[in-house]
Amino acid sequence: MKSVGGPSNGVRLNLAEFAVRRLLNLGGGSAGSGGVVGKAIVSDSEPCPLGGMISLTANDADDSGTLTSGDTGSITFTNCVDSDGIRYDGTFSFSNLSYTGSSVTPSQTLGATFTFSNFRATLNQDSASVNGDFSVQAAITNFAPYSLDLAVSGTKLVLAENNWTETLAQFSANIFIDITAGTYAYGVAGAISGTGLPDAITLATPRTLAGNIGSYPTTGAITATASDGTAARLTVNSAANVAVDLDGNADGVFESSQTMTWTQLAAI
Repeated sequence: MKSVGGPSNGVRLNLAEFAVRRLLNLGGGSAGSGGVVGKAIVSDSEPCPLGGMISLTANDADDSGTLTSGDTGSITFTNCVDSDGIRYDGTFSFSNLSYTGSSVTPSQTLGATFTFSNFRATLNQDSASVNGDFSVQAAITNFAPYSLDLAVSGTKLVLAENNWTETLAQFSANIFIDITAGTYAYGVAGAISGTGLPDAITLATPRTLAGNIGSYPTTGAITATASDGTAARLTVNSAANVAVDLDGNADGVFESSQTMTWTQLAAI
């Protein structure tokens, strides 16, 4: 899932992981850990690690006193500085909740829709914001072999940083992380538009991108097609380089190809 932050921004926030982890912390008994602390409509707040406040409002739909399917709620950050020095402001809410298992069971699943409203992350002089929604289906194994399986989809998500903006529309992503093996695999789809892009770009992943955690992919392919029909295709050769194919006249044929290192590609 997309991180908050522009091309040169030092703020990075994996939105799907951030939202899922916050939600999984519910039931801990405090707003700081996101705890559902009572029954029916409940509210709670407490200080953040390095200043500011985090507040929770939740509807415990079945009066169970714990996080269960059907519960809804929102978490509001007010000058909330976490242990890494990142300050959060704004609100994200959750709905359409489905939940099984817990952190002490062999596995747990989570499904929810998250809506971000004027949510901002700030670190030193860098600041980035997000508005919009996405849905997550997550499956987590809590004992070896540890893994995280995420499916993310949404209709519209707007990311902004200073004069840079990006909008994701009708997007989806599938991410599988095998923590024990140290590997990952992912695919993405959807449309991107924003500052610095001459046209709306449609992404597709004809072959899943995969590799070792902390390194560039070692296999896979992804395509980017502009609204005028021109296109580019990235085909992974190894963790060191990638083949870049271009269709510059929108005839459906990639007429040119160049091999680049990942570092060269990232610098474009």
